Order: sequence, then structure tokens, then C-alpha cells
Amino acid sequence: MAKLLPPRPLNSHKALFGSAGVLGGAPGMAGAALLAARAALKLGAGRVYVGLIDDAAPASIPGNRNSCCAARKR
Repeated sequence: MAKLLPPRPLNSHKALFGSAGVLGGAPGMAGAALLAARAALKLGAGRVYVGLIDDAAPASIPGNRNSCCAARKR
């Protein structure tokens, strides 16, 4: 798929390429939501927001050094 997309200009900003949201990750099942987030980034989304239900889920997408997580307020 990535080969079908036009190359991004070097001076472009992530906000120009849209946002995606993924909500999921029941306790012990965060992998599918994280995989969907990685796929959205790989396919060209500028930003991906991930909402995980599991409090013990990782604070970032494994293997993606540009990802981070905001803690949920209780």
C-alpha cells in the first residue's frame, strides 16, 4: 500500500495528513488496538490517537519511538 501513496514533501507537517482514532484494548487484549494504530501510521495517517481500556497497557506503541500515551484521570 505504501508504494501506492504519493511521497510526502520534506517540509510537510503531520497535521496535513489527517488523524485517526483507535479505541479498544480490553484488559489483557491491547495488542489489536496497538496493531491497528501502527497500521494507520504506516498507511499515511498524520496522527493516530489510541484509547486503551486496560490500565496495564503499554504507554507507547512498541517499536515506535514517536508514540506516547496520556494517563487517564480517575
